[in-house]
Amino acid sequence: MAQAAKNEINPTDAPAEVATATGAADTPAVAVVFRNGKDTPRGAWFPADDIEGVLAGAAEMGMQAVKASTDEIISLAQRLPKGRIFDSGKLFTPLIQTKVYDELMTHLPEHGITAKPRLVMSAASSDDGDADAESPGASVPEGTRPTDWSQITVGSLVLAEEARMEGWFEAIILEVCPKHVFKLRYRDYPDDPIITRHVSRLALMMQLDAATSA
Repeated sequence: MAQAAKNEINPTDAPAEVATATGAADTPAVAVVFRNGKDTPRGAWFPADDIEGVLAGAAEMGMQAVKASTDEIISLAQRLPKGRIFDSGKLFTPLIQTKVYDELMTHLPEHGITAKPRLVMSAASSDDGDADAESPGASVPEGTRPTDWSQITVGSLVLAEEARMEGWFEAIILEVCPKHVFKLRYRDYPDDPIITRHVSRLALMMQLDAATSA
């Protein structure tokens, strides 16, 4: 555990130390991971060129970060996809293998990055509307994961596109609107504005579950 504590990075740590240790853009400087309950974990590695942004994004998203300061951690981090920071400040962290997540977690100290996620959504909206803070149903609890589009109803958990080419996040259906449009809230960001998405910008959770287990 003492070794794990040495490897942890907190937002208050000096980023310069990490930059000095690993300056190459193709070398992991930090691994960021997250798991919500029994869901498939997410994670990515990041180089040393923007550690401050990575740590800020990890703190906002309630993720945990481990410094790639040993050969073992670097090797584990290289088994993750390379991440990137979106304009919104969120981190691109795809689904990862549970085994890799578990091994990285052994390098975390008892207290990781546990800041409450609070992201500021972009004010820009697309033609199907990106934000609608006045919509009803913000307290709708998470329900089932539909296995077919015909099963989608209020409370269904699906994946919603954050913005064009900016990743997908778990979201709960709040309202079924005409013309295949839905109002949702991000499950892990309940304080964010309610969003409106056309079905073309949604995906079923079971599709990712099947792809991950394959």
